Amino acid sequence: MARTRLAARGTFDASVAGRFPEFDALSGVAQVRSGEDLVFEEQFFDTEDFRLGSHGIVLYRRTGGPREGWHLELPDGRTAVEPLGSHQSPPPSLTDGLQFYLRGEQLVRSADVTIVRRVALLLADDGGELAEAADEHHRAEPLIADGAPRAWRLWDYEVREPGNKRLAKELCTAFAESGAEPGSRSSSLLTLAASVPPRGREAEPEQRRPGKVQRAFADYVAEQLEKWERLDPEVRLAAPDSVHNLRIATRRLRSCLSAFRKDLDPDSRRAMRDELQWFGRVLGRVRDAEIMRERLRGRVGSERSELVFGPVRRSFDESLGAEHAEASRELRDALGSERYFRLLDGITDLAATVREADGKWETKATVSGVVRRDAKRLRAAVEEAKGAEGTEKHDIALHDVRKAAKRLRYSAEAAAPFGAKKAARLGRRARKVQKALGEHQDSIVTAELVRRLGVEAYGRAENAFTYGRLHARELQLADEAEARYDRIRRKLPAKLGGGKG
Repeated sequence: MARTRLAARGTFDASVAGRFPEFDALSGVAQVRSGEDLVFEEQFFDTEDFRLGSHGIVLYRRTGGPREGWHLELPDGRTAVEPLGSHQSPPPSLTDGLQFYLRGEQLVRSADVTIVRRVALLLADDGGELAEAADEHHRAEPLIADGAPRAWRLWDYEVREPGNKRLAKELCTAFAESGAEPGSRSSSLLTLAASVPPRGREAEPEQRRPGKVQRAFADYVAEQLEKWERLDPEVRLAAPDSVHNLRIATRRLRSCLSAFRKDLDPDSRRAMRDELQWFGRVLGRVRDAEIMRERLRGRVGSERSELVFGPVRRSFDESLGAEHAEASRELRDALGSERYFRLLDGITDLAATVREADGKWETKATVSGVVRRDAKRLRAAVEEAKGAEGTEKHDIALHDVRKAAKRLRYSAEAAAPFGAKKAARLGRRARKVQKALGEHQDSIVTAELVRRLGVEAYGRAENAFTYGRLHARELQLADEAEARYDRIRRKLPAKLGGGKG
């Protein structure tokens, strides 16, 4: 979806304004000429319960007049426009990025708007157009909510040269002095949607002020959900690092549910953790294939050309390309599934429900207990790995240390709202362990893949020399990562398995 920021344009709510301004005295304006009066239609789309409008998102189809086409306006100011084509419903190019909000609900026409637009053209001495100012009268007919038609008035301007900031500023001043206020083309329609509840919606109950612990939990969940909201469309577009960052958000939510487990319904908590784990695995498969493919491309690219024998690059691309394509298809299916939408609903409802919960939570002590428990788990894993040195189980044991460190890192984050400085230090140390052993694990997995592909190449009577070199390099990198981990481990406190030995 191509999105652009509109430059040198402004829209004002003129519903209570006076006369449309005079522009003759503005900078560089030699003449003001009336343009052609236009009448055009806009059809707005939303769900039955205004899921888009409640988030400040506007989707509409404009026919006639300027800027004919399908329009999407986002609350941060980004816009997208697609040609009308033959579509009678919003095109996927605009709606695919809205699935976080739609969650499987169908879009329907929410309102029809008729617009009468009167234009004033601001001309320079040579007759060239400096700007256009317009007075628009809107009349909206709600289609999915009870309520009478509503009318409002908008003024807008567009300066032809985006760099002419002086004229744009003077236009804003002229509108403001006539009683108009800054707004947006869709602000009045959003107000209409918010003020006229759809059938069956009950009034919101008065919210209670939750305790500090509840607020900390709800704020943390809401923070991860905001990241999810931003990353969902990026993942659908395969934006760089989007899968990785969304995977981290799911891990943090799982750790948060664990840390606050004593104050949450056990069945609901377990079910949500299971669903987060499912989606995390789907993301992980795509992420792992991405990392492996780029890693091996880089390895082959760093080899001198005279040391690359046979179609090594093609072999890697075919094998990992197929894995990535299959994992991406699985992710696309998951993103469009009812299971995914219900997971989002569950997380959203959880944050909202906790803010309204009665009673006092005891999770401050629980969080500290979870951090201590995860610290003990990391220490046990470190001791297990030390005991497995020199055996075939050592690499697996180091991978278990990495997983334990990752778990401690995220549980320590959950303690942050309570000023747990010790937990924060533990989290930073756990992150260092996780990073070093993450590099170790990547090298071990890559080495095994290279070995397997090398054997397959040899079976096809291809020269496997380069595979052997790459395999040896990955094992060397694994040893270097393990050495870094060992240096980090020795500096850890004893309660995390640190010290000599």
